[in-house]
Amino acid sequence: MQRLFKEFNVPVGVCWTSGDGGTLLSPVDSPLSRQQVWSTGPTLFLPESYSPTYQYPLVCVLHDHDRSEQELWNWFPKISDQNFLGLGIRAPFPSRSGLPGQFRWRGQRPDASWGAIASSIREVTQEHSVHPDRIYLHGVGNGAVIALQQLLLSQFGPNDADFEIAGVSCSQLPGWWPRVLPLVSTDLKGRLLFLDGRHSPEEDAAMDALREAGCDVTTVTSPQSDPMRVMNHWLMNSVSTTIW
Repeated sequence: MQRLFKEFNVPVGVCWTSGDGGTLLSPVDSPLSRQQVWSTGPTLFLPESYSPTYQYPLVCVLHDHDRSEQELWNWFPKISDQNFLGLGIRAPFPSRSGLPGQFRWRGQRPDASWGAIASSIREVTQEHSVHPDRIYLHGVGNGAVIALQQLLLSQFGPNDADFEIAGVSCSQLPGWWPRVLPLVSTDLKGRLLFLDGRHSPEEDAAMDALREAGCDVTTVTSPQSDPMRVMNHWLMNSVSTTIW
């Protein structure tokens, strides 16, 4: 099998089993969603106005290194308290420090990343109403690199998913991210949002390459922009029906 991604030239954690519990919790249902983060698996934000007859966009939050699925609460309900479901996904590898509640992604193991992402999405879609064409990844730090990796890999060959990743939003991307992307083809699809207000020439070149390959790329030009408001607007641009 051809390797599509180079190994990340950054420190990575060791390869241990994750021990995910797979429990879905909302901030309304259980106070444990903000405590004892090592005892839960994926974490779900469910709007108080949730209606099972409406197919919601799903925003999956991928945390940075040495954090957890609780990163979800830094973004929801601030992005929106009614129009989306938010899903915090735990990285599959514990932190090198061994401290509870800290987990890491490994760029050299896209299979493990996809396993964590796909299984969490399937669990949510089995229990809640999600639009299969409106599933987004939102990555923070190293989680943003993983989100980009998974979007591109999903278009290079078949996978076992009955859904597609519609787009990726990125926050706090490490400066080396363009160096770990593969050579892209000219028939890519998907929406990309880069929330960081400042970009290096190398990053600008990578964004241009993704745009020329077919991706719908949106960049934030002002560091003072409110990322929550920008994300809400960007997500709503793809939704034809909104709950008010």
